[in-house]
Amino acid sequence: MAKGRSIPLTPDDLTRDELLHLVKRVGFPVRQHDLVRARVEALWERASVIFARWNSEANQITRMRQELEAAREDMYRVDVVHPSYMKRRAVVARMNADVATAEQTAEASYRAYERLQRRAEELSELALNMSRRASSQKTGEVANV
Repeated sequence: MAKGRSIPLTPDDLTRDELLHLVKRVGFPVRQHDLVRARVEALWERASVIFARWNSEANQITRMRQELEAAREDMYRVDVVHPSYMKRRAVVARMNADVATAEQTAEASYRAYERLQRRAEELSELALNMSRRASSQKTGEVANV
């Protein structure tokens, strides 16, 4: 925890590291579902970073496709027998490969985002169930979770 920072009133206000610090150093009673909630928040943060990266990659791919189309048009402006045609064709081929690589990278980023999103949703449900069990145990009810 940062120096000079007062301890928040609820575990929901703490980061995962702060919760662990309190558990280890102070003996602050932390419920298991609070730790799961902290993990969910960390997953959502990572997912949002990955989503931003994917969005940036998608914008870059759009620009690359536009440049590729312009290069193709430039290539087709000259006759096939013209000496610069092969150079232009090589540029187009390289740009095609770059676009394909960028698309694969973007797909991998989006798949990682989806995995993190699913995991965060699963852990969210787990934390909710744990919280329900804990509250039902306090009241003496039987948990049907």
